Amino acid sequence: MSSPSPRKTLVFCTAYAPTRDLWERRYRVWLDAILRSQLKHDQILIVDDGSPVLPDWPDTVITGETMPMRPEAPVSLFHFRDNLGRPRDTYFPGWLRSFFFAAAYARLFGFDKIVHIESDAFLITPRVQAYFNSVTEGWVALWCPRYGMPESGLQIVAGSAIERCAAFGRRSFDTPDADVIEKVLPFTHVETGFIGDRYGEYQDHIPRDADYVMQIRATRYADPDYLWWLPLLAPPAPSAAPAPAPPPAPAAAAASPPSPSSGAPPAMGYAHPPVKTHPGVDYKQALAAMNQALAPRAYFEIGTGDGSALSQITCDAVCVNPHFHLSGNPAHGRRRTLLFQCTSDDFFHENRLRAFFPAGVDIAFLDGLHQFEVLLRDFINTERECNPRSVILLHDCLPTNARMAERVQREDPAESPETRTFWTGDVWRLAPILKAYRPDLAIRYLDCPPTGLVAVTGLDPRSHLLAHNYNRIVEEFASLDLSAYGFDTLFTLFPMLDSAALVADPTALSAEFALR
Repeated sequence: MSSPSPRKTLVFCTAYAPTRDLWERRYRVWLDAILRSQLKHDQILIVDDGSPVLPDWPDTVITGETMPMRPEAPVSLFHFRDNLGRPRDTYFPGWLRSFFFAAAYARLFGFDKIVHIESDAFLITPRVQAYFNSVTEGWVALWCPRYGMPESGLQIVAGSAIERCAAFGRRSFDTPDADVIEKVLPFTHVETGFIGDRYGEYQDHIPRDADYVMQIRATRYADPDYLWWLPLLAPPAPSAAPAPAPPPAPAAAAASPPSPSSGAPPAMGYAHPPVKTHPGVDYKQALAAMNQALAPRAYFEIGTGDGSALSQITCDAVCVNPHFHLSGNPAHGRRRTLLFQCTSDDFFHENRLRAFFPAGVDIAFLDGLHQFEVLLRDFINTERECNPRSVILLHDCLPTNARMAERVQREDPAESPETRTFWTGDVWRLAPILKAYRPDLAIRYLDCPPTGLVAVTGLDPRSHLLAHNYNRIVEEFASLDLSAYGFDTLFTLFPMLDSAALVADPTALSAEFALR
């Protein structure tokens, strides 16, 4: 039974931005999309989880814990002084505080309806916007097909549900064994009649038939082809602030500055000798030794290329590459060798590895596109298909000089021919990302030339911590420069194993990475 049409509607999102650039690049785009949509609202509220800087928008009133709140302002930003963040997968005090603050705010100032749209979410079509306008009673969420659960980033709390929401927010969610919030919130209805998903977690485009989208990729807010629906929205009202000019390309897209000289004389007469070296066995030899010692039953590879890494493995294999250029027979005596000529995002969107490997992947070798945000997605999607004994191997994460770690590939004629063609891109950032966000994982380096291997075990297929924080991670690490971060810092984040010694001792190798 519906209540009368709401008199006052509050639209809100939660926020955290470490830089003003991020306020413009992400939150202003979100705000302008709301202003230009058909979504009815009396106020837009942004609840900030202790950002160190705040935006300077002429149409936005900023309030805080020691300032009067302004429920009459068309757009308001409420700033908490301290950042609570999201330390663990099921412990996210910053989001919870912001979410339930909005419920208490609505109750205090007489709003009859709350529409929660996260800043990485958009209501694309008029029909889904009209649906949000039509709900007048209950606690409603859209559906997330990717995880088979309600979508907490797109909610409506209306009528008598506002009181229930405010009361629900007074309980504690901070226990270590708490369930994910999507399974805890007491929704009265979950609407499954619209097309949408957390597309940004697993593919590089938003389908043209989507009604809504979640988890917009942090690096794509300035890309009109990615946000293809924004030009279709009505022009902003005259009182609204003009849409910001497209921001400059992310700093990570530019070439990194040359590595500062250490003062040591150039090796072999070249101006740019390696800063670090890998004295162990070639990574393909290490793969072959793992295959022999660990006896895997299921192998997954991204970035197969010519098949030289694949040829070291004898068990069933699933391989992904946008353009194969295989040499020799890729089957190599296996019962099943499945080749998918597509991007890794498309593969994960269209397939589940457990359809081929019901027990999960034993060894995964990730050597795809040399961009850290892509490798992060590949890791997230691969871990979901692993078992607790799996090993994920990350290639190219330990570059030996700054030039090869640049985001754009180039050669330096002043560099030794031995390393001049090596290029790792910026995937080295995965090591500090995992160090910061996944301390539960067991991570070791292998000193395998030319650019090292990172071995990850202790995997948890149920973890959503990286996926839920994907945009924040990309924003946080996109500008991290290797020369400034330091090669010594990178190379000592995790223990460095002697690959030659492990290959020479299969018993030790098996003990280090046992699959059984």
